[in-house]
Amino acid sequence: MAKKVEIPVLETDRLLLKPPELKYADALEKHFNNWTLVKDLNGNIPWPYPKGGVKEHFKTDAFPRMREGKGATWLIFLKNNPEEPIGRIDLFFEVSDIRESNRGFWLAEPFWSQGIMTEAIRAVNDFAFDVARMRSLRLDNYQDNIGSHRIKEKTGAKLIRTEIQKWRGEDRVMEIWELTAEDWKAFRES
Repeated sequence: MAKKVEIPVLETDRLLLKPPELKYADALEKHFNNWTLVKDLNGNIPWPYPKGGVKEHFKTDAFPRMREGKGATWLIFLKNNPEEPIGRIDLFFEVSDIRESNRGFWLAEPFWSQGIMTEAIRAVNDFAFDVARMRSLRLDNYQDNIGSHRIKEKTGAKLIRTEIQKWRGEDRVMEIWELTAEDWKAFRES
């Protein structure tokens, strides 16, 4: 069931999370076109990444999903540079056969290990549970993606199982996590 909710700008101590606009596509693509980053994401992402791919993805996926009330997308900006996106977070209101996780994210490599994504995820979790009224989030990451694993730990998610998934012709271990609204509330208050 689609949830018709306004997708606001989210603000944290250091960050602005803004809905995507075409004017940011080229700057975002500059950061995204990086195998070190893409290798830990969905195996359906083309590689090498095509020029203009972010703009096309906005038009064919992110914008329609938001317009239809099926999810939200935010671009991540440092407050001291509010015109240069450094990452992205997607929130899907429902899982599907194609995409089994409610949330996906990536951050440009120069900004790793600074707590930026953990800070952004906290704001998105608040939106998911307090505004969109989601009851739980199903999350995943490849087991060897330690950064994504740590973000889930640092934002209250619980590892519920692992499974083998095919990724670009190889077997990889996928970790499946869950975060309920009740667990998020307790985590925030702790």
